[in-house]
Amino acid sequence: MSEPKLRLHSLDALRGIAALAVVFWHWQHFQLLGTSKLTWPPVSGGVDHAREPLYPLLRVFYEQGFVAVDLFFLISGFIFFWLYRDKLAGRKLSLVEFGVFRFSRLYPLHLATLLVVALLQFAFMKATGQFFVYPSNDLKHFLASVLFIQQGGDSAGFNGPEWSLTIEIMMYGVFCLLARFGLLRNPMSSIAVVVIGLLIYARHENIARGLCGFFIGGLMFDLFEIVRRQTAAKTFTAVFLLVSIVGWSLVVADIYAGGRISDYFNGRLPLSMRGGLNLAVLYGLFPITLLTIALHEVLFGARYGGLAWLGEISYSSYLLHFPLQLVFALIAVTGLLSADAVRSPLGQLAYIGLLIPLSLLVFRLFEAPAQNALRAGWATLSSAPALRGFGVVRERDRPG
Repeated sequence: MSEPKLRLHSLDALRGIAALAVVFWHWQHFQLLGTSKLTWPPVSGGVDHAREPLYPLLRVFYEQGFVAVDLFFLISGFIFFWLYRDKLAGRKLSLVEFGVFRFSRLYPLHLATLLVVALLQFAFMKATGQFFVYPSNDLKHFLASVLFIQQGGDSAGFNGPEWSLTIEIMMYGVFCLLARFGLLRNPMSSIAVVVIGLLIYARHENIARGLCGFFIGGLMFDLFEIVRRQTAAKTFTAVFLLVSIVGWSLVVADIYAGGRISDYFNGRLPLSMRGGLNLAVLYGLFPITLLTIALHEVLFGARYGGLAWLGEISYSSYLLHFPLQLVFALIAVTGLLSADAVRSPLGQLAYIGLLIPLSLLVFRLFEAPAQNALRAGWATLSSAPALRGFGVVRERDRPG
């Protein structure tokens, strides 16, 4: 079994940028240092983003970086529909093999970072009498984390950002079930799942974000396949590009205007529709941007290969950024550096300057070799030659 010949390096780059957006969003954790309460939320009840380093430059990430998780779901949906939908439907890929691919891709680094965070949280508790950021670091939550069950909010513990991986694994189950029976060959099935996600949004937001993002990403793959074969494909791409540029210009302008543009439009909408602008960005602008970038690479021959390393570090940087925060927090509470020094622009430069090369090293020296070893071991145990084609890391198909 071989992988598709088409390789979209642009999606690697986009995934890496999304992971770094989450890193900057979580910089707010350091505002806990020097306060009486070191777990989230801050004792003051709010976060002053204006105090964060280079705020005028990085304001978009500090204030809205959390929505990059929705971009993860979109990219995953796009790639999973591309790589696995038809193989699952055509019985060319078994559910067990699919599970091996996912386990080997996600679990080794997940387990390693879980153990590191547990040790660091123990050290932090010993130094301060509290945990850092995420409060639920007991045996119950550790065992749940071992099984990839991570909650958010007050129940978050250990490597808290992994809640999105829990949601994504749930999406794998829904995807496999629908793909196995060939239902995802009809876009109406994906649309139905998205509608279900929107209906449960108010009660189960994180699950809804996964359903909407993943299956809208799949719909974007369907649209990508249709558009790229049209004689007017480049014209369509130019239109999508224009819509993306205008949309992102409005979003960035609104953030720098303190939300006054969205407030203006929300004030003219019925009360029941006032969350619609946010959904329009998440499930309108984000998907169009994803589609535009993919089409641009394929149709215009744009070269994104030089940015593919961003895809390599996406999963490792996502899982490593909180453990590294814990290291910096320990440095602050033990007095090696002041909390203000850690939070300073130089402190942030040191943090990012460590995170990126560390993520590359972890990918190349641990993540990829562990994945290869697990897949090769499974191929040997199962005597499945078809699996050997996936023995070398090439797909890099999600950020975490």
